[in-house]
Amino acid sequence: MVVVGVAYLHPRDFSLKWLLGAGGKQLDIKLVVVVFAAFVYLALEGSPTTYYLYLLFPLVFGLFTWNHAGLIQGAWVSGSSGDKSKSSWKRWTEIALIFLCLELVVFGYERREIFGLLFSLLAFWPYVGNAASDDKSEASGRSSLPSRCWTISCFLISVFPYLPSEYGEHTALVNVGGLLMLLFTGVVHSMAVSGQTGWKSSSFLVSASPLALSLLTLHGTMQYLDGERSKPPFSLTVANWLLSGAPIVLLLVRLQRSKSSLSRTLETGTDRQSEQQVGLYVRRLIEVMLAFSPSFILLSIAYEVLFYVVLCAVLVSWLLLEAQASSSSMWREIQRAFVFLLLVNIAFFGTGNVASMSSFEISSTYRFVTVFAPFTMGALLVGKILIPFMVVACTLHLILLLPSASSSADAKKPRLPATRYFLLVVAMSDVLALHFLFLVKNEGSWKEIGNSISMFGIVNAQIVFIPLLFLLARAFVRDLSPATEYEESLHKKHQ
Repeated sequence: MVVVGVAYLHPRDFSLKWLLGAGGKQLDIKLVVVVFAAFVYLALEGSPTTYYLYLLFPLVFGLFTWNHAGLIQGAWVSGSSGDKSKSSWKRWTEIALIFLCLELVVFGYERREIFGLLFSLLAFWPYVGNAASDDKSEASGRSSLPSRCWTISCFLISVFPYLPSEYGEHTALVNVGGLLMLLFTGVVHSMAVSGQTGWKSSSFLVSASPLALSLLTLHGTMQYLDGERSKPPFSLTVANWLLSGAPIVLLLVRLQRSKSSLSRTLETGTDRQSEQQVGLYVRRLIEVMLAFSPSFILLSIAYEVLFYVVLCAVLVSWLLLEAQASSSSMWREIQRAFVFLLLVNIAFFGTGNVASMSSFEISSTYRFVTVFAPFTMGALLVGKILIPFMVVACTLHLILLLPSASSSADAKKPRLPATRYFLLVVAMSDVLALHFLFLVKNEGSWKEIGNSISMFGIVNAQIVFIPLLFLLARAFVRDLSPATEYEESLHKKHQ
């Protein structure tokens, strides 16, 4: 975690060479001497090869921590003194609350109802921020429509962890969820457009058409699956495949073609332009949600689509709340990373749990395949699980692109890499992994042993999965991303 912390403080300069010495420019003499002495001792003892690795890693990371202790301490002092609106005890209170919530996340892996409690508490986040902030403009700005939408959507999403993770087939709920998705995205898009007409309104109709068509093909497919004829016709199967993949591919192609024009449009920094940027980011988020909606609808059998609609409402509210934030500091970054971690977890535990991973309901896959094909069915179900994760990652990418609302000076500062945020998420995941390590059982029933190992494996996989998720989600916002100072310097070097 110390290595992650140093990489967070130096996102542009850090490399793995820093583990071998200060700044990675020269080898640390202390490290060489200690490692040599340790290896000589192991050689004299005739220890196996694995013992060398067991001793090498603690020595490398221990000396790295010793060499960079002053840097971590200095960052703590500067972070505490940089924001005068909060005293030291409030900072410690925030840290204690974050660790408490991380402990609740640990218990949430065993009892998913804990995530409902977490989001019920998170619903009051804007109002707690108002009470703790001395910035009256920020406090008044947060007591607005986005704050109320955030509170309502958090209370709604907190209901789903209390619902059973094993549910039967209820196509009516899928249809209701699809209609609510059309209504929700239409209302949000119309508010983001703010009275503008033309191609922007027509673009929403084009984006929403696959969702409406997927509801029609779902109805037709279910008539065949529920009737005497157990297999839908080939034309309906092909239509389901096209409606699932075509919107995503077409969105990526369109974004690639419009990259240059959007990059020039977003380079100005006036207040009016900032409002237009926020509206543009909201519309992009709606486009991503609509692109993934047909495949999610066609792979759902019950209340999953309702959960997807509420999750999208939470994400839109989060984006609008962050657009109103007037402060930008290390503590703001920690808050964003923590909310992202909670959203990633609720994206899975909102409709499932660890035990349900081995007992997926495969009935929805017969809308795509007419014969039993375990690998294809498994890939479809994994894709369904990844869709909410992708939408959450796209939302965080858009939040990182938001213009600074504090001052024009902050807006002119070079944009920091997004790696800072997922490094924070990785550090929090390390805390969870350390806790789950001590919860691994080697006694008891096979179910208890298997679940404890599965939870430890899931959290460790999350450390690798989150950077990959960031990389995939960037494809949907690449045309909106202005080049950072670091990227521009690399481009000049290649030229």
